[in-house]
Amino acid sequence: MMGNRGNMMKNFTNTGEAQAFKTALENAITNKDFAAFQAVHTKYGITTNVTQDQFNEMIAIKTEMDALHKKITEALKNGDYAAWKLLNKDTPLLSKIDTEAKFQKLAELESYREKMDAIRTELGLE
Repeated sequence: MMGNRGNMMKNFTNTGEAQAFKTALENAITNKDFAAFQAVHTKYGITTNVTQDQFNEMIAIKTEMDALHKKITEALKNGDYAAWKLLNKDTPLLSKIDTEAKFQKLAELESYREKMDAIRTELGLE
């Protein structure tokens, strides 16, 4: 039985279905569409016992995480190490980016990522 499940998961991943499933779930949560959330599970033959209240909690968590990510990104873009450090106080990243010099390197890395994303979009390679 486990072999069949393993093969199913391998096929799910190798065919790109896992990414399609993930994208559909993210869209359902972003659009606050519980019916779509349930439908994507049904489409892929996955049983879910998530209630409307639990779904609403997922939305609240995603909204909170998105807001935090935005603040972290703004602090990085603005070169505000103190704010970035405070926003990341409970993350393992802070143990690696533990000086302002390392923070500046991280900010440089972020600017390169943004440039790469812009070029990727310009070339239609999203």
